[in-house]
Amino acid sequence: MTVKTNLASLYEIEYEQWLAQTINLFKQDRFDELDKKTFN
Repeated sequence: MTVKTNLASLYEIEYEQWLAQTINLFKQDRFDELDKKTFN
């Protein structure tokens, strides 16, 4: 493995983690909105 491929795979992992966090935050926001509409 060269340095370049190591950096590429590291970047890929970082991106996937960021994407997962973003999706989870988005889902959480949507559920919060639904809760407000449903229970208030």
